[in-house]
Amino acid sequence: MTTSMSPIHILEPLIEPDATEHTVATAVQTLNDQATSASSIGDYLWEAFNAVFDVAARTPPEKQGRLLEFLGRLRQTTATDANGQPLSYEGGVVWKDMPSFGWVSRDLWNFGTQLTPELLYVYLASTIS
Repeated sequence: MTTSMSPIHILEPLIEPDATEHTVATAVQTLNDQATSASSIGDYLWEAFNAVFDVAARTPPEKQGRLLEFLGRLRQTTATDANGQPLSYEGGVVWKDMPSFGWVSRDLWNFGTQLTPELLYVYLASTIS
């Protein structure tokens, strides 16, 4: 039985000092592969975007370069189903439209997560890229 890495474990290498473009490409590919095989795309997106905010919350903005690069490259990626058709969720194309990203950020805010500069930086950078 094969176990896959959780989104948070996929993203953590992006904040390491030795992270490279290859680290970013690997994270994008791994998240995309997991999304295309997820039994529930909505649940997977929820877990993945919570992982983004979790990693961002623990990382000062000046060390988030690869995380932001990852988000930009992820948005340039379109997850597809077995027939090659774009996956969608709630009217948005997975990853291109970042469906549920705003919901996750809103829920973090609504349920007491402090909107730290680190989280604000990632949220704003991902919405304007």
